[in-house]
Amino acid sequence: MSRETSIGSARFLALGGEPLNVNGDAGNAVVLAQRARWAGFAAELIPVALGEDLPKGRPDAVVIGTFGDPAAAEVIERLRQWAQALTDWHEDGCFIIAAGAGLDALGEAVTVAGHEVEGLGILSGRATALEQRVTDDLVIDSERFGRLVGFENHGRAYRRATGERALGAVVHGTGSADGTEGVLNDRLIATTMHGPLLAKNPGVADHVLASVLGDGYTATNEHARRADAIAADARRVILARLKLDQPENATTGRR
Repeated sequence: MSRETSIGSARFLALGGEPLNVNGDAGNAVVLAQRARWAGFAAELIPVALGEDLPKGRPDAVVIGTFGDPAAAEVIERLRQWAQALTDWHEDGCFIIAAGAGLDALGEAVTVAGHEVEGLGILSGRATALEQRVTDDLVIDSERFGRLVGFENHGRAYRRATGERALGAVVHGTGSADGTEGVLNDRLIATTMHGPLLAKNPGVADHVLASVLGDGYTATNEHARRADAIAADARRVILARLKLDQPENATTGRR
């Protein structure tokens, strides 16, 4: 999407409606749109329910949330109708943010009730069942973002394919069940972390927005600073309860 000035327009899609908002992850799209508005952009937030056609034109970012296990096979099947469009958008510069089962769905296959279900194929890994469901705080250290804090609630672990980079290393919690968590590439952040991720770690939101909106995006306005302070307090309380240190860069969630 071209912009004639440094302050222009922005479009964000929240996919799946309520079935993909089980842990409030549609809030990630709200965070992106609001922080873009605070920075002076005319931001449009477009919810797209399962079964609906995607809007025409590439958005700046797409948010995919999590969904419950009973409906997982059906939800993934309905998400697949968008797989080619999402792949094309992503290759054309659209940022994808996926949380929880949304991460699982991006891969080649997902284990659901003991059977493999075909995923969207945007990522190359596979999501396999854990021995038992994990419900816990999740803290990771990311080379890109520093210490990230959130919550995990999942019965599967995404197994990255060769060449896929982890979002970070697990400090507390389970994540991908191998000491790492999630997937990070130039235009994609996928994680089991809820919170929502971008509300509790606004530095990650700023990274996404700077990536898609360019140099015109800044997070120095009073509204953003106030939101950052609230998020920092929330992370500080959680880390203190877990008896974990707070690295210097954890006050903003950004490097």
